[in-house]
Amino acid sequence: MSRADTYKELIDACKYDEADKLKKEALDEAREYLRHGMHFGEAMQKAGFEENDEPLSILDEDILKGREKKLFFPNIPPFEYIQPMKNAERIDKSLKCKGYDISVEGHLLSYRGELEQHKVDIFLDNFDIGLEKTFSLVKNFCVTISNNTERPSFLKNAIIGLCKILDKKGGRGIVSQFLMLYGLLSWFKSNEHTFSTAERNEAYYLYEWIRNRFEDVFIFYFNTFRHDSDSAPLDNLLRFIVEKGQARHQSDTSVQQSDSVEPQRVINTDELGSYFKNSFKGGGYGSINHFNTLIKELRTNRTAKEFAQIALLAYEGGKMNSRRPVDFTEWHKIFCACVGCEYVEYKPNKLRNPRKSIKELFNYLY
Repeated sequence: MSRADTYKELIDACKYDEADKLKKEALDEAREYLRHGMHFGEAMQKAGFEENDEPLSILDEDILKGREKKLFFPNIPPFEYIQPMKNAERIDKSLKCKGYDISVEGHLLSYRGELEQHKVDIFLDNFDIGLEKTFSLVKNFCVTISNNTERPSFLKNAIIGLCKILDKKGGRGIVSQFLMLYGLLSWFKSNEHTFSTAERNEAYYLYEWIRNRFEDVFIFYFNTFRHDSDSAPLDNLLRFIVEKGQARHQSDTSVQQSDSVEPQRVINTDELGSYFKNSFKGGGYGSINHFNTLIKELRTNRTAKEFAQIALLAYEGGKMNSRRPVDFTEWHKIFCACVGCEYVEYKPNKLRNPRKSIKELFNYLY
């Protein structure tokens, strides 16, 4: 029995965990074949997901417009078995998520570039969808997520609700599911360097769920449609995504093996201290040496954005001396060089609302 048949049996038996494990095994195997130059369809077949004897054309008019009741028979649409969570509001309250800052502006450019690179924009014109509608759909959902990061169950239900509607839209719906979910994954990845550890854990919870749903659509798409010149742009994008996932996996494994112990940053206390008033460093009768406290806290590894927020607190807090640079960007670069942290350029207005814990920990800076 092929993996595809076993996968269907597990889904029919509601053994979703086992089906998910089998799906991941097949995708991991397909990545290896793709890495060695094998065609997308051939790689999936070799991994045990054979195409249907009578695969559907992605541009078939009935499939395109969703005219038939059992549209993809014998295959089952990706979100057929996935039901919205009941009592989502109560579940979100019990999870006690604090939420996280995740920006929309400028973080979808690489996603759009990938679609254009693989000529998916031309492919979408055949569906009367167009790149702008697809991009707008993804961006609107990014805004919804950004405004509700403390409500992961609500967000899952919103995605499920939309994708269930798209299940019934034929070829257009499946393509929209695929591109929307991949757009959300790309957006999360482009923002990950801005998260603190706690924020990253919360974001990862939703990211992993979206990734699993994306893989459901991936398997369904391969197992349902014919892969020919009509589907080539989407197939090429799929190949790119799988190969990119393989490269990232190898990179992460390499980092884990070579950098299991994070190197200690070296802080240039003399240079950093030369920018602060003498009173801040304990000079004068009864003065507290806040500079020593600052150095101690700066030894804790943080995200680039958090270090930038600390730099801004110091810059605007009135504790610096006459060496204070006129421009914050210049000070931020000096601060990062002294602290040994990564410099990522931020505009000050993007840094002025740090988390409550940062404000409380560094309240002596302002």
